[in-house]
Amino acid sequence: MIRTMMDIRIVKQDYQIKQYKMKATLTFELNKDQHAFDCAVNGVKYYDMIADLLQQIRNIEQNEELTAEQYKMLGRIRDWMHSELHSEGLAGRF
Repeated sequence: MIRTMMDIRIVKQDYQIKQYKMKATLTFELNKDQHAFDCAVNGVKYYDMIADLLQQIRNIEQNEELTAEQYKMLGRIRDWMHSELHSEGLAGRF
């Protein structure tokens, strides 16, 4: 049986779709916590850069004419990055 959009209805009650705002306060002692502070402040930039790098690798693999050696090397880099992200608990985000 083929279902159409009219056949499927999703009903949510008000209590199911409330969004809760979360707030966090981080305190750093910059003399000794400079690295942690930089990571917290620039985390989104790091995340975006990793996502862009992985996408660039995919684009090169799919759209560029590569030698077997080049293709193998890109695959090793991609696999290493995914392995590192997985070991840090970040694999599902990329």
